[in-house]
Amino acid sequence: MIKSGDLLPEYQNFRQKYFAVFDIETAESLSENESILAVQKVISIGCATNIPGYGSKWFCRQSSSSKHGQDMVDDFMEYLEELQSGLQAFIPGEISNLIENLEIEVGDAKFSKWNAAKMGKISQLKSYKKLNVFGFNSGT
Repeated sequence: MIKSGDLLPEYQNFRQKYFAVFDIETAESLSENESILAVQKVISIGCATNIPGYGSKWFCRQSSSSKHGQDMVDDFMEYLEELQSGLQAFIPGEISNLIENLEIEVGDAKFSKWNAAKMGKISQLKSYKKLNVFGFNSGT
């Protein structure tokens, strides 16, 4: 995109270096159902990030009720959304502007090599704006 003049050379080495990591702790109990060996219940979720201004957070369910488990997961997801919003302050405005301009150029046009190339650029640029989230020992 620098060679094509879409972005200034000063952005050649730009890297989105921020991310979040989570870890889920569970409790396991044997199942009374013969086809299921054990049942796991989510007990807590820990989340850490390297985004400046944000710290580690720990989410714990208030009781063993399903509602409290869902509340805990909802709180965790809200925190990830907060981190995603906070990440945007570290993305150069030129990248957001280029995404917007390319999306306007493509519009509702039908498929073509020209539009496919523009959509590829949009996808690459949008990846800078996404929060990378990794699970500790989860394979994600």
